[in-house]
Amino acid sequence: MKITSKINTSITSILFIIGVFLCVISPNFLSEGMFQDGIYYAAVSKNLSHGLGTFWKPYFNEMVPEFLGCPPLMFGIQSIFFNIFGDSFYVEKCFSVLTFFISGLIIMLLWKEITGSKRNNALPLLFWICFPLVTWASTNNLLENLMTIFILLSILFYFKSINKNKNWFLIVMGIMISLGFLTKGFPALFPLALPLFYQIIFKRKHLIMNYLIIILSTILPLILLMMVVPQFTESFKTYLNIQVIDGILNQSTVATRWYILYKFLQEIIIPVLILVVLIAFVLKFKNIKTLLPDTYSKKIVLVLILLGLSGVFPLMISMKQRGFYLLPVFPIFSILFAMISAPMINILKDKIENKYSILVKSINILVLTIGVVLCLLQINKIGRDKDILTDIYKILPELETHSIVSIDSSMHYEWTLFAYFARYKNITLDTKWKKYEYLLIFNDKKLIDKYTDEYELLSLDTNTLLLFRQKE
Repeated sequence: MKITSKINTSITSILFIIGVFLCVISPNFLSEGMFQDGIYYAAVSKNLSHGLGTFWKPYFNEMVPEFLGCPPLMFGIQSIFFNIFGDSFYVEKCFSVLTFFISGLIIMLLWKEITGSKRNNALPLLFWICFPLVTWASTNNLLENLMTIFILLSILFYFKSINKNKNWFLIVMGIMISLGFLTKGFPALFPLALPLFYQIIFKRKHLIMNYLIIILSTILPLILLMMVVPQFTESFKTYLNIQVIDGILNQSTVATRWYILYKFLQEIIIPVLILVVLIAFVLKFKNIKTLLPDTYSKKIVLVLILLGLSGVFPLMISMKQRGFYLLPVFPIFSILFAMISAPMINILKDKIENKYSILVKSINILVLTIGVVLCLLQINKIGRDKDILTDIYKILPELETHSIVSIDSSMHYEWTLFAYFARYKNITLDTKWKKYEYLLIFNDKKLIDKYTDEYELLSLDTNTLLLFRQKE
């Protein structure tokens, strides 16, 4: 009975974490609207599902018939979901959230592999969802979402190779890293540092042999692709030129290379505060010495710190930095924080479960129910970009699929507009001013006056965007 009780407690704890996660993402999960990068990726994936473009040369719109610069694996996988479930925006939303549920499952498997027990397997999930970027990214369809799955699998198979002393797990680890590379590129390679950190700290042998197996397993699939699929070589060269070389030499999204480290420190504030509060609370019951991790745990924590930082510092090479580039390292630090806090959590769980077991389980299920209900309440609602999307839905019926619409040159960097029109009706917005039949501008008096001689305004009851048609 005690074993069954512990299993039930573990399950309800996981349900509680899922419930909290759903509560946090509920405003954005099933409501319409998404970060522009995610819309671009959804548009490309949807087009691929309709036979527009190819796996190695995805199609975005008439002005960008070859969406190059990003490895294409996520587009290929997501296109399968569009083939199965249709073109609704719920497809990319659910796909995005699904990647986080899969990552969460792998985190629990990794926790068992590292600790040797399922106990507290919900704890790293709790710390994971405390990183603000995790809940934000979960509904925004980023490449990092899928890449994180492959990175976590590569780490999982490395620890399996240690625990089971089977080299074939190292081969699978390398394959997972190569799949991560095909999703996002070089940022997927940082797990290659894990064998070095682990074997140095634990003073294990066979480092060179293990590395030879892992590196060959990572590189050989990519070399094989180059030999068999010439389009992969072209795709890789384009990625290398646009994202890597040009990204390092010419592109800049931040004022300092230290931005990514500053952002990382911002993100870990909540998990650190939770840990500090937990320590302060438990010290009322126990001496600090009884709360310290054992020798193995201390070494693993050190390995995880080094591994996590190896996924952070290389990002400083380029001035093209975004906070969500950090997403793959957060599961690593969540396991790290969980290992430090596990002895304290065990003390609290023993005290709470013995007295309030039924109450705790009921609360866990209640939180899950609330999370599901909050998400369902957002169906058929617009979350992000409400004003723009409201106008777009009024404009779309006036335009033919695959048509090209002129926009003013001042709107050249309105990436969100380009993304939504391409995603919803394969409509291309062109700033080159070839005087197409339709013109789209913002509701601005100067712009209106600029075009009223040649175009007539359509009465569509829009507020932010205005659609004009050429006068006959």
